[in-house]
Amino acid sequence: MPAFVDLAGQKFGRLTPIQRIGTDRFGSALWLCKCDCGADAAASSQNMRAGNTSSCGCYLNEKISALGRSKRKHYAKGTPEYTCWKAIRYRCLNPSAKAYPRYGGRGIKVCERWSDFKNFLADMGTHPGSGYSLDRINPDGDYEPSNCRWSNWKEQQNNRTNNRIITFNGRSMTVSQWSEELGFKAGTLLNRIQRLGWPIEKALTVPAPCTP
Repeated sequence: MPAFVDLAGQKFGRLTPIQRIGTDRFGSALWLCKCDCGADAAASSQNMRAGNTSSCGCYLNEKISALGRSKRKHYAKGTPEYTCWKAIRYRCLNPSAKAYPRYGGRGIKVCERWSDFKNFLADMGTHPGSGYSLDRINPDGDYEPSNCRWSNWKEQQNNRTNNRIITFNGRSMTVSQWSEELGFKAGTLLNRIQRLGWPIEKALTVPAPCTP
């Protein structure tokens, strides 16, 4: 576990951490912060230090409001953020989507708050740039603020294999650990769950085909 770093009094965009109030579900220290606008906000040390969270949400709301309603709609449609938002809703909500079996078909949902693009943008911030895409920290979890981040390909690959936890019959292990125990490749297990949409029990108990 990483050593605790005291962020009290430091500045992260508009946020100033005041005191640690706990730990988030992913093991990062959670801080009570004061935003420059006067509002209180909770933010994790990981998101603040990575630049993913820099205000209580006021900055992006101000930016969006300044565009005006008609200009905002035009602006949104041409951005990576809007394209991403449309894509996650399409694969989770449209049974005709090619990727639906791997998302909506196996219970992955988009949170109610993100039915409005403005809220998605306020929560996730602007797209960091080339090489980054939206990643679910828990690949079996929903699209919601606490489970999503902008990350690069290397981070996403690591999340898919080494850090992904699968629980079956009361035991929780990573994809790599399950694969080693069962005697087949991690890619085979991931393919069964993500591409084929198999339930966990079937993915773990059906023997891998023998290769000559």
